[in-house]
Amino acid sequence: MKRNKIRVLHLIDSLDLGGAQTLLLECLPRFDQDVYDFTLATFHANRRTVFLERARRAGIHVTALSPYRALPWYAVTLPALLLTGAFDIVHCHLYASNWLGRPLARLLGVPVVVGHDHCFDAFRFRFPWRQVDAWSARFADVNFVISSSIVRRLVEEEGLEPARLALLQNGFAASPAVPNPRAAHSRSRARRSAASRNHERREDGSGSRWIGAAGRLVGWKRFDRFLALAQALSAIDERYRFVLAGDGPAAAQLQATAKQLGLGERMVWPGAVPGLEGLFAYVEAFVLTSDLEDVPMVLLEAFARRVPTATMAVNPERQKLFHETLLLDPDAAPGQWARELDALLQDASRRDRMIDAAHRSLAGRFSLDRQVAAIDAHYRRLLTPRPQRFGGPTAGAT
Repeated sequence: MKRNKIRVLHLIDSLDLGGAQTLLLECLPRFDQDVYDFTLATFHANRRTVFLERARRAGIHVTALSPYRALPWYAVTLPALLLTGAFDIVHCHLYASNWLGRPLARLLGVPVVVGHDHCFDAFRFRFPWRQVDAWSARFADVNFVISSSIVRRLVEEEGLEPARLALLQNGFAASPAVPNPRAAHSRSRARRSAASRNHERREDGSGSRWIGAAGRLVGWKRFDRFLALAQALSAIDERYRFVLAGDGPAAAQLQATAKQLGLGERMVWPGAVPGLEGLFAYVEAFVLTSDLEDVPMVLLEAFARRVPTATMAVNPERQKLFHETLLLDPDAAPGQWARELDALLQDASRRDRMIDAAHRSLAGRFSLDRQVAAIDAHYRRLLTPRPQRFGGPTAGAT
């Protein structure tokens, strides 16, 4: 019997907090549901997994290949799923999914295999992971890459053919133009006398000014910069408070550093959370401190929520955002970062112009609908039969 829908398996390492997971859960509901039948398989998940319930609420069918990280049941369950699922396309995300999913899908006869490179971690270009990544990438018909800098490294260091790589920057949907409540409160406060600034309190007794950051707590995210900025902001205004959402191997060290800097009472550590809506609704500004990535999903989500942002200008892609965000010099002292951010938060008109520019960019350069359309076009192109390089028909060679 002829099937009416294109069956696509999205394979991802986990459904924990992360940019790849956020992007995937934003994208899938936007595809034409009359054309595609999606299954989302995660290597490991259980009832405590951060994004599991969010995926199910979105109507996405989720398959957990193993309930525990320490037990690699996916070595059996993934091949079984590929053999029985009758998938037209397998689309792999993150490290393990790309390294195992691309070759397995090709060897087990899936017509179209797609890789998706979301990752900036430096280790992946070192021996032996560079060799593993290069080997597995050659099984894909196309590999989407979120950064031009990663494209260059894949070509230069892994020897991948440019024709098999497609630049696909992150995207996020623009939310309705509703002002962020904390930003609106900040604008009202900025109009008051500067002389009373350090003594001002709201009627409910809470005069705190919250600054946020979020992400996987690993070294290259450079949350040590966020803590240094927090200390400097606290010296400017005692009402500043800080929230750092996320979890990871650097959590204990960051918490110890915060205590050493005298931030213990000022810091909140919510851990990994299923969504950042609550954080964005409460903070007056969001800060991006990482070294390696270009424009991550978390920054675009802040744009969508109309939250003022400050970003370390560590690369050319970030430096293009001079209208959308406060660009901080990564080589400057934390005191300079703090003065610039505090000045932005006191300048209502400048802040509003920045928020509006950021929101507009989501309809253009960072349009989620444009990204979905690009993926859809690649899917349809790759499903068109064409001659195989070594003879015989195939649905994927580029």
